Amino acid sequence: MHAEDKQQQLIGFMTVYNFYAWPLKERPRVAQVLVLPPLQGAGYGKAMVKAAYDMAKQREAVDLTFEDPAPGLQRLREKLELDMAAACPWLTEAADAALAAAEAEEQRQQAAARELFAKVQGQRQRQPLEATEQQQQQQQQQQQQQQQSTGIAREEHALPEDQQ
Repeated sequence: MHAEDKQQQLIGFMTVYNFYAWPLKERPRVAQVLVLPPLQGAGYGKAMVKAAYDMAKQREAVDLTFEDPAPGLQRLREKLELDMAAACPWLTEAADAALAAAEAEEQRQQAAARELFAKVQGQRQRQPLEATEQQQQQQQQQQQQQQQSTGIAREEHALPEDQQ
């Protein structure tokens, strides 16, 4: 295919202008992004926004801002920023370290909870044993008291030896 056989087609447009960033930096701002309806969903909007981010990086801009983005553009921007963040090795390493620390802390908390649960269960198991031991002691004391009182009663009812 020759270059003259290629046709150009308008797929959409994006407006980017420089916004002031103190003291002498530029801050590109995306004001409008439009992809023609028949071509939406094919990744053209994402490609245009990615080009704006690349341009801002190339110019060493402070950041890239968006002027009142529509919900769809906001979602596209967030997904693109997540993709760009995932491509940063230092950020993925920091995220992995933070996740590992969080997992270790969760395991520590779970171990502490298991230990506390076991301690409470052990106290609950000892309490019934202590209660049954106390009940047994009380029963023994009651039996001894009954035996003593019946022994006294027998002595009272017993005839003296001289009357036998």
